Amino acid sequence: MKIVYLLIAVIIFSACSHTNKLKHYNLEGQTILFEEIILSSAGEAIIDFGNTPTAKKGDIIGTVKDVALSVGNTILTYEMERRLRNASRPDSVVKGISKGFETSMIKFLRIDPIYKLNDRSNFIVTTILERFKMYSTTSGVFIQVSATIEIICRNDGVRIWNYDDTETVRIRRDNYLETTAQQVFLGEISQMVELATLSEEQIRNAIYSAAFQIGRNMSETLRKDIAKLKGR
Repeated sequence: MKIVYLLIAVIIFSACSHTNKLKHYNLEGQTILFEEIILSSAGEAIIDFGNTPTAKKGDIIGTVKDVALSVGNTILTYEMERRLRNASRPDSVVKGISKGFETSMIKFLRIDPIYKLNDRSNFIVTTILERFKMYSTTSGVFIQVSATIEIICRNDGVRIWNYDDTETVRIRRDNYLETTAQQVFLGEISQMVELATLSEEQIRNAIYSAAFQIGRNMSETLRKDIAKLKGR
């Protein structure tokens, strides 16, 4: 069965650094090497599912939801945490970010991406994963990523473009199973409970898709820089 995940991106702006020397270099149609780096601080995902909502006094439905959440958290504490850790691979996250950024560069600059160094590539795009966290709140399940993307010219070693940011993306599933009253109820209770029904591969795919979206989000800064460069 084909799995479709609905990803709702929520951008959290933090202290960012940005370098833009695009006016001195022509990236249009260039062959560009894409590479990824994982810092030691992102060598393992931080997983935090300790937050649960509290029902109002006299709220029977809320109380039932709290009980279900408690059961869900118990499940996550053991087997689910193991599956989440196995599925939350930093290398998959950094590749997802890189691929999302690459897709935008192909769209706006018509570049030719490569993945092994050769004499045809005059520029290098490096995606650096600095931090990766997965957590839940009463609003849903999120991944939070801190990353830097930089473009370097091989001929002179100059960093011609650089952007770093921290972004949070909420993950929701859609069309995973046929809709029933029970499934809708579980969806309202907590996505943590829903996660317990997914395999490691399905969780990994969802995380990769979220990381891809983060790469697309970060590429928006590049797109705006290109537009300014062309006076549009």
